[in-house]
Amino acid sequence: SSSSSSSLPIHPPTSLAALKNLRHVHIIARRGPIQAACTVKELKELLTECGVTPHLNRDDFVLSPTDYAEVAAARQKKRLLEVFTSALGKEEEGEKDNEKEKEKEKENMRGKRNLYFHFYRSPVEIVRDINGDIKSLDTEVMTLRPSAKNPRQQEAVGTGTREHVPCQLVLVSIGYKGVPIPGAPFDDFTGTVPNENGRVKVAAAAAAQEEE
Repeated sequence: SSSSSSSLPIHPPTSLAALKNLRHVHIIARRGPIQAACTVKELKELLTECGVTPHLNRDDFVLSPTDYAEVAAARQKKRLLEVFTSALGKEEEGEKDNEKEKEKEKENMRGKRNLYFHFYRSPVEIVRDINGDIKSLDTEVMTLRPSAKNPRQQEAVGTGTREHVPCQLVLVSIGYKGVPIPGAPFDDFTGTVPNENGRVKVAAAAAAQEEE
């Protein structure tokens, strides 16, 4: 492998090599598809160029009025939704009504790389067996509500309902939150510089200068 001649210790390359045999990957997301923090290009590549079969839940795409407002306010969110729904439609078209065909497809799926999206789920606990090996991930079902600080945005709230996802490996990717830069405008709620499609908002910048 390309890492065999690097300065990496032996364990990471061995673990990475084992990932080639993965057939089922589950993505756990606290919020919904509208709030997915990725680019359209990244999502398209993941769903169409990585050799995976995506699995989506239609119930996750029942949008609230606030979801629709988010989509209307950001072109990227609209395009992300289009990519997701296109993948969902293709998955449903491929479903078989005949039980024998379903069994045959299930057999074929064992050799495929399957990618499952679990929206509105928050990791709660990694469950291990008596040997200390990971056997499942406990999650809490979440719901979204308009934020008290910013009604145009939504925050995830736990419902108390638990679900279990069987697994043998857990990778954490929780993102990051920005910190203020002296003299620059900053939104404490979002942890970002107020912007319009990446361009710093003039009014916010002027207010930050006045505060200095």
